Amino acid sequence: GASIVIDESVGTDLSDVNADDEAGSSDLTDIGYAKVTGSTLFSITKDAGSDGQKSLTYELVLNAGASGLTDTATGDAVVLSKDGGMIYGKTSGGDTVLTIAVDAASGDVTVQQFRAVVHPNTNSFDAETAMTSGLVELQGTLTDKDDDFITDKVELGSLIKIQDDEPSLDLVPVAGASIVIDESVGTDLSDVNADDEAGS
Repeated sequence: GASIVIDESVGTDLSDVNADDEAGSSDLTDIGYAKVTGSTLFSITKDAGSDGQKSLTYELVLNAGASGLTDTATGDAVVLSKDGGMIYGKTSGGDTVLTIAVDAASGDVTVQQFRAVVHPNTNSFDAETAMTSGLVELQGTLTDKDDDFITDKVELGSLIKIQDDEPSLDLVPVAGASIVIDESVGTDLSDVNADDEAGS
């Protein structure tokens, strides 16, 4: 099915093809970014009737409920709110975790992530998590030239999949490195580390 996938990994990763999705954004502060066309998310059948079509517009609808997302750094639940047509997910301290926006004319949806969220599956570096279904919807409004209108909605929130980041660790031995101990006890002028036990 349709989905909007963002990856909270930053920068390129040969084992993770969309790790650097934020490169598509002009905002240097986001860690995940996706823009998906409306036609990818929904199909549309419309009929404005005899009056003819005046307009077809799209907007986001926010319903009450817990998002199901948790901010990794603070452990705060991510709380959703709507302002100026955009939906924000924020911590209790007001830090923005993610934003969702829709183009009113095309229905294209843009999602940006600014802070990492908790992923319950710790066995996969690219594990996905999503917000609770039914909270965020995409609504279309068709208006005829007599100003009669009709609306319809599709569920959007659960289609947004947030992929986990992974830690990286690479231990490389230093060329020629060694750990030397000397079983001699006490000082010996001919053996510079004979008294190495003195450091213990």
